[in-house]
Amino acid sequence: MFIFLFLINKRRSSIFRIYNLQDGKRVRTCKGTIGDENGYLVKIDIDISGRYFATSCSNKCVYIWDTITTECIATLCGHSEIVTDLKFSHDGQYLYTISGDR
Repeated sequence: MFIFLFLINKRRSSIFRIYNLQDGKRVRTCKGTIGDENGYLVKIDIDISGRYFATSCSNKCVYIWDTITTECIATLCGHSEIVTDLKFSHDGQYLYTISGDR
């Protein structure tokens, strides 16, 4: 079992780290955005199966990632404001996103 943690620093970061809960060792360090060197992570959520996780970033996009490969499998854009929250549905079939869009 793994736990996802953000790297917190004074400048906002796009980096997160994955740790093994059994031994506390870092498994991976990953970038949570694609193609946005100045962007930073806002939220992260993992689906009920543990296979996928989603990140929202300051570039107004949401990224879906494979937890095993840490490859980005989908990029969701369309909000006109930063996505301030996201959540997978209880059955893992939907991803809900919230932003300041009007």
